[in-house]
Amino acid sequence: MKNLIILFFSFFSVHAATSQTTVSIMGGLNYSSGNSSFSSSYIGGSARAQVSPRIGLTLDQGFHDQFGLHTGLLYSGKGFQLDFEQLRDGVGKGEATFALNYMELPLMAYYNVNKFQIQLGAYAAYTISGRSTTIFEYLELGEPRKFVNEQSLTFGDTPAAEDDPLIPIGFRRSDFGFMAGIAYRLSDTGTLSFQYSKGLSNLISNALDNANPVLHNAAFSLSLAFAIKRINHR
Repeated sequence: MKNLIILFFSFFSVHAATSQTTVSIMGGLNYSSGNSSFSSSYIGGSARAQVSPRIGLTLDQGFHDQFGLHTGLLYSGKGFQLDFEQLRDGVGKGEATFALNYMELPLMAYYNVNKFQIQLGAYAAYTISGRSTTIFEYLELGEPRKFVNEQSLTFGDTPAAEDDPLIPIGFRRSDFGFMAGIAYRLSDTGTLSFQYSKGLSNLISNALDNANPVLHNAAFSLSLAFAIKRINHR
């Protein structure tokens, strides 16, 4: 991740002989979900979206009046909720809400059309933390019961323990995918942008019971950016 940041910003400095660099502070929201599939006797259902913050610094490097590159370093919250059709014992149902916090590095080429900017590229991200809230509803001796658990996610190739009340899966810290968007210039300093990102890496690193899960990030983002510094290169 560190090497990617150095490479991208070095690229900008080398190729900015006759151009403008704009540094902006950005804030917005992610409307994110996970595209999931599981092969297991106790996991089923669908993923529902969650709303999370997205903030950081962005950098636009113009090489022409119409062309340029957009990047930045962002805190990007992503998450989703999985609904379960049944639990491992075959009785009851449940839901698990996952919150993943990333440091994200986007890199997109852009093309300006009047006040609009069309963006297309990719992103790389690294998880700095993650938590889940799991709710189980089940029957015990004919009586309805409800169990709620909150805890940090397990990262790496080791899945959660067999007796863990959470879904027994381990998560990968790294994520990458493609990104596209459109931005509208509100003023000389303000820009409103709408972006879509689709992860290509499977977020699940390991799982018990041969569940073979596949889970990818997907998010719509709405952001407002304000330019704080412009540098003209001659």
